[in-house]
Amino acid sequence: MITLNQKVPAKHLVREMEAAIAFFFIYDLVKDMYSEVGRQIIDPVILVKPPFG
Repeated sequence: MITLNQKVPAKHLVREMEAAIAFFFIYDLVKDMYSEVGRQIIDPVILVKPPFG
Protein backbone atom coordinates (compact mmCIF):
# COMPACT_ATOMS: atom_id res chain seq x y z
CA MET A 1 0.00 0.00 0.00
CA ILE A 2 1.29 3.48 -0.88
CA THR A 3 0.51 6.53 1.25
CA LEU A 4 0.45 10.22 0.36
CA ASN A 5 3.43 10.68 2.63
CA GLN A 6 5.47 8.34 0.41
CA LYS A 7 4.44 10.07 -2.81
CA VAL A 8 5.35 13.66 -1.82
CA PRO A 9 9.03 14.62 -2.22
CA ALA A 10 10.96 15.65 0.90
CA LYS A 11 11.50 19.22 -0.37
CA HIS A 12 7.89 19.83 -1.48
CA LEU A 13 6.29 23.18 -0.57
CA VAL A 14 3.51 21.46 1.40
CA ARG A 15 6.07 19.83 3.69
CA GLU A 16 7.76 23.18 4.26
CA MET A 17 4.39 24.77 5.12
CA GLU A 18 3.66 21.97 7.57
CA ALA A 19 6.97 22.57 9.34
CA ALA A 20 6.66 26.37 9.40
CA ILE A 21 3.02 26.93 10.41
CA ALA A 22 1.33 25.94 13.67
CA PHE A 23 -2.24 25.46 12.48
CA PHE A 24 -3.74 25.47 15.98
CA PHE A 25 -4.65 29.17 15.68
CA ILE A 26 -7.60 28.00 13.56
CA TYR A 27 -9.45 26.79 16.68
CA ASP A 28 -9.64 30.35 18.02
CA LEU A 29 -10.88 31.67 14.67
CA VAL A 30 -13.78 29.22 14.42
CA LYS A 31 -14.74 28.59 18.06
CA ASP A 32 -17.88 30.77 17.82
CA MET A 33 -19.09 28.96 14.70
CA TYR A 34 -19.47 25.51 16.27
CA SER A 35 -21.81 24.24 18.94
CA GLU A 36 -20.57 22.18 21.89
CA VAL A 37 -23.65 19.95 21.76
CA GLY A 38 -24.73 17.55 19.05
CA ARG A 39 -22.73 15.45 16.65
CA GLN A 40 -19.00 15.82 16.44
CA ILE A 41 -17.72 17.94 13.59
CA ILE A 42 -14.76 17.47 11.34
CA ASP A 43 -11.76 19.00 13.05
CA PRO A 44 -11.37 22.50 11.49
CA VAL A 45 -7.57 22.13 11.40
CA ILE A 46 -7.95 19.05 9.21
CA LEU A 47 -10.06 21.07 6.76
CA VAL A 48 -7.33 23.71 6.31
CA LYS A 49 -4.01 21.99 6.94
CA PRO A 50 -2.08 20.06 4.28
CA PRO A 51 -2.47 16.28 4.70
CA PHE A 52 1.15 15.57 5.64
CA GLY A 53 3.10 15.64 8.83
